Amino acid sequence: IGSGGPKHFMSKGDMGRLKEFYRTAHGDLRPLAFFIPFDGALLAVKEFIASEGALPTCIEWVNSDDLPDHTFPEPHDPEFAHIR
Repeated sequence: IGSGGPKHFMSKGDMGRLKEFYRTAHGDLRPLAFFIPFDGALLAVKEFIASEGALPTCIEWVNSDDLPDHTFPEPHDPEFAHIR
């Protein structure tokens, strides 16, 4: 058990799409790199429920500590104004 806050993980999709974003219904910008196909996501949800909340092993994960700075840009950054 180390010091620091809780660890955060994102599902690991196509990491080549780390600089491609979509805007959520709440206006947040999210990298497409963390999205996985529906079939894989469904298996992960089923495993998550069956394991009472353990991180599913049927998909790959990336630790947020291993991501470059500014992976999640501010929603109103003018550089991303074109993303709707």
